[in-house]
Amino acid sequence: LACLTQSAWACSCEPPPSPLEAFEKSDAVFLGSVDRLEVRRKPSIGRLATFRVMKVWKGPQQPSITVLTGINGKACGFDFDVGNLAYLVYAYKDVGGHEGYATNTCTRTRTEFDAEKDDLTVLGPGISVGE
Repeated sequence: LACLTQSAWACSCEPPPSPLEAFEKSDAVFLGSVDRLEVRRKPSIGRLATFRVMKVWKGPQQPSITVLTGINGKACGFDFDVGNLAYLVYAYKDVGGHEGYATNTCTRTRTEFDAEKDDLTVLGPGISVGE
C-alpha cells in the first residue's frame, strides 16, 4: 500500500513536444534568469520564480515575469536556481489562482545550455528585453 501511495504522488509526463509544438501550445516563451524564488501556500501551493527577462519569443515583452511551478519534482515542479543560470521557459496562463504564468517539468522548459541545440535554433533570435 505504501508503494501505491508514493507512486500516486509522483510526477508523470509524456515526452515533451517538439520546440515548435511547445511554442504553439504556450502562452509565453522567454529566456531569463531567476532573481527570486519563494514558496507560496495560497491561493495555490508552489514556488513562485521571478525572472529577469532577456529575450521573448511569445507573450509579454517586459523585463520581469513571475512563473509558478510545483513545490518539488514529485509535483512536477521545475527546480529553478536563483542566480546567473538562464532558462528557456515555456509557460502557460495559470488557472490555479495565481494571476500570471506557470510551468512544470512536463513542458520544454530547460536551461539555456540545454536549449541551445534544438530550441534556440528553431525559435530564432527572439526580441531582446531590458537591455
